[in-house]
Amino acid sequence: MDLLFQNFKSLLKAKTPLYFLLVCFVLANTSCTQYNLLRNGEPVNNEAYEMGVFYQSSVTLFKIGDKLSISVWDHEELSIGSIYSINDVNEASGKWVIVNSNGEVKLPKIGAYKILGQSKEEAEAGISQLLAEDLVNPVVDIKIHNRGVTVLGEVGAPGVVDLGFEDLRLFEVLGKAGGFTGDANSKKVKLLRIINNVEHELTIDLTDKTDFRTKNIIVKDDDMIYVPHRRAKEARKIATTAAPIVGIVTSVAILVSQVK
Repeated sequence: MDLLFQNFKSLLKAKTPLYFLLVCFVLANTSCTQYNLLRNGEPVNNEAYEMGVFYQSSVTLFKIGDKLSISVWDHEELSIGSIYSINDVNEASGKWVIVNSNGEVKLPKIGAYKILGQSKEEAEAGISQLLAEDLVNPVVDIKIHNRGVTVLGEVGAPGVVDLGFEDLRLFEVLGKAGGFTGDANSKKVKLLRIINNVEHELTIDLTDKTDFRTKNIIVKDDDMIYVPHRRAKEARKIATTAAPIVGIVTSVAILVSQVK
């Protein structure tokens, strides 16, 4: 404690502004940097907008690890998590099948079916064709359960928004995530997408009412949307962090003045 007093007395004798030191301390220990998501040293393509990578249309194809339910109309014995059943046989109850490392799913009566790289329509048609050997005009429907986009930052309900096979757009996803909070910086909404192991980042100004159709981009599986906060919130955070430090430094300064 004596050493602490001596240090402060030295600062006072040198006429060093105490609150200047306080400000330096707070700035050194409080980060104002916004989150740098998904980078981890990987290259970021800042020309993603011009390249049009966020506007390329594509069909959802099955990949290894997809979790599926497969429904065959009026044939629950051939279904896995049938959407046509009156019973609780959905994904939540464990009625699903996963595309294995060989790109196959194991189906009743059919056995291993190579689904990797097929679209929903192609897979439904292929399975229907195999079942048609024993059934008349079989109706097959496939649902996917683990495709989604992650929404973080200043939204009402951060987390993963389920996509399934739907073509959800940016505004719909933000709505499903609870919309913006009062601290959201809607001028700098970030959409991050990884294509061929390269991260692409697009910053979208949703305060600008012009050209909303272009900004309402179709989101893809594994996309990340980040809504940053306004500087006002960061200022409040700094003030909250600094308040106890101000109190401590002020108290020490008073003690030092009494020791002199």
